[in-house]
Amino acid sequence: LLLAAATPGPASASPPVGDKSRPPKPANSPGGWILFADYPEAALAERRAGKVTFKVAVAPDGYVIGCDVIKTSGSDDLDNMTCALVTQRAMFNPALDAKGDATSGSYSNTVTWQLPSPEPAPVPNP
Repeated sequence: LLLAAATPGPASASPPVGDKSRPPKPANSPGGWILFADYPEAALAERRAGKVTFKVAVAPDGYVIGCDVIKTSGSDDLDNMTCALVTQRAMFNPALDAKGDATSGSYSNTVTWQLPSPEPAPVPNP
């Protein structure tokens, strides 16, 4: 069951020759940041699903130091759980400045909270 589909945004233009700058890049798989077991209990019971677009601030050491919801799922618990788990589990290779030195940066992505398909009702044997 796929819960979190994390896909990076579009590629940006190449920096000028000699410029070593780049944004932070995930050091661990974004698909492992949020698991089905993390689904908020109330949202699961109420069969709420949705997509949360988030943006994290990444420190020069690669740790997440802040998270904002850019586009809400419409459910506070899904939005809040997204930022809490990404902040806790995401690891990054830090952004680099033009000289290639680690610096702060940001990373955006979208998480899809997806409910499992309901199990079909058993069909009695004739």
